Amino acid sequence: MTENNNMEHIELQAKKIEEKINEGIDKTIDTTAENLEKTADKLHKTAEFIKNKNANTLKEDFTCLVNKHPGKILAIFVSVGFIAGKLLSK
Repeated sequence: MTENNNMEHIELQAKKIEEKINEGIDKTIDTTAENLEKTADKLHKTAEFIKNKNANTLKEDFTCLVNKHPGKILAIFVSVGFIAGKLLSK
């Protein structure tokens, strides 16, 4: 190969790499935007839920949830306590 052919080959490879990087960035941006939209929607729904509740109905809902799923609720609180303990011990 001549020096000119080598340069053309290197330029072609660089363009291919650039295209792959751009495609990866575009895909990451799209995925991130979709996830942010889903999160924003969930936060909005949660805010609406809380706006429509008062302390007594929240307590009743939580009590009902604990009665339906005591094991899961206990596991969640133990996990949260463990994580909080780890974070606070640092």
